[in-house]
This record gives sequence, structure tokens and C-alpha cells, in this order.
Amino acid sequence: MIGILELVKDLVLLSAGVSILNVAANFWNKTIGIAFTLLGEDIDSFAGGEPIALIDKIQPCFVAIGTTMLVLFFLYGLFESSFEDTRFDMYTIVKSIVSLILAEFLMSNSRMILSGVLSVVGGLMLQISGSSFDGLQLSTSDIFGSMQVWSDANFIEQLIVLILCLITALVMMICAGILVYVVYFRYVKILFALPFAPLAISSMSGPPEIKRTGLQYFKYFIVLALEAVGIMIAILICNALLKGGIPTLENAVLGSMQNASASTLAFTRILLEMFKNIFTCCLTVASAKGSEQLLQKMIG
Repeated sequence: MIGILELVKDLVLLSAGVSILNVAANFWNKTIGIAFTLLGEDIDSFAGGEPIALIDKIQPCFVAIGTTMLVLFFLYGLFESSFEDTRFDMYTIVKSIVSLILAEFLMSNSRMILSGVLSVVGGLMLQISGSSFDGLQLSTSDIFGSMQVWSDANFIEQLIVLILCLITALVMMICAGILVYVVYFRYVKILFALPFAPLAISSMSGPPEIKRTGLQYFKYFIVLALEAVGIMIAILICNALLKGGIPTLENAVLGSMQNASASTLAFTRILLEMFKNIFTCCLTVASAKGSEQLLQKMIG
């Protein structure tokens, strides 16, 4: 009976705990690779090209509506200028016609222009992601080493470690799911914004207070395009912080426990490694999710 209990203790700590953390770490590492792959994927080939094919089918309806709105905004702006501008002359008429021609050109080629913006951002991402991703991987080897040192712990202590392993693994897998959601949702926002381009551009033929709508649309679309770069940079920055900041905290905590027993030091190392993994995942997800808001504040 005692031998069975000893076997159960060993399995709970060394087998179950490490296996759970290995599954979670592998899931996170593969998610990072999937995120980088998705961020570099072209909008025309995303999800087999089915979403963009659907957008291309419905966009002519928006172009027809946008053309009608383009003429209405032009006439409204011309009518407003003729009454409010005391210097209404040929220059004002020519300026309005030029705005109409420019808006019509942008509307007719909106798909090509916006795709060009995405292509430029895609090239920028290729330059940023040219480095190796080996440093973006979480590892449980340090936790496994500490568990081997602490193998003389009693059943209750090892059960507590197993529960902490379950919590850590759950947080890591939830963060991985949120990260994939953020990357996928970026494509959904871009696909949603594309058909509305003619409607927003049509406002550029109107007076200044209406023309701002088209300019705001272009600024927001640039933010959506650059969001992929922001997410990629956020992942790289969080990895750099992990290499530089967390080990310093770990050494500071362990340095203050020089007189502690080997068992206490091993348990502290286990907690620190779990905290490091949770902190890395949560910081990466929060930074990636907040990249759009940061870009909007920077671009205006």
C-alpha cells in the first residue's frame, strides 16, 4: 500500500504536472507560429480566398450607391458655396470639379488602392519577421528540473503544485486562444471595411465638413493595415522583456532566500517559472490586443 502511495505521489508531480505544462507550452508555441503565419498572409488568399470573393461580389452595389452619393455631395457643396462664399467664382467651380474627379478616381480604384496599402504593410512585416522565431518559445525545462530537486515533497505539497500547473496551463491556453482571435478579427475588420470604401470616398466631393468622413476612413484603414505590424512588434517586444526583465526579478527573489532549504528554493523556482509563463502570455495578448488603440492615438 505504501509503495502504491509513493508511486501516486511521483506520478502526480513529475508525470501529470510536467505533462500538463508541456501540452500548454507546446500549444502556446504553435499558436505563436500560427499567429505569425496569419499576420503575413495576404488578404486575397486568406481562408482560401472565399471571404474576399464574397466582398468582390457585393462591392458593386456599394459603388453604385457611392456614385449617387458622390453627385449629391458635389451638388450640395456647390450649392452651399454659391450662397455662403461671397467670392464664388470660376476658381471655386474648378476646385469643386477637381474634387469630384479625384473622388470618382479614388472610388473607381478603391479596391486596388486599399490592396496596395495592404501589400506595402505586408512587405514591411516580411522585413520585421525576417529574424528567427526560436526565441519566441516557452519552455518547461526549468520547472521540470526544480520538480526533480523537490521530489521528496509530501503528497499534499505535490497536489498543490499539480493544481498550480493546471491553473498555469489553463491561463496559457486561454491566452493562446485570445491571440488567435485577435489576429483573425483583424482580417474580419479589414474585410468589413473594404465594401464601405465607396460610401466613405463619396463624401470627398462635398464641402469640408463632409469631406472629413473620407479622410477619416483612409486613416482608419491604415490603422487596420498597420495593426498586423503592431501585433508582430508587440510579440517581439514581450519576448525581449521576458529575456531581460523577468530573469532579473527571479534572481532578486532567489537572492533574498540564500538561507532557505533546498526544498523551499525548489518550490520558489517552480512558482517563479509558472509566474513567468503566465506573465509572458498575458502581456503578449494584452499588447497585441491594444495595438489598434495605440496606433489610432499615434496616427490621430
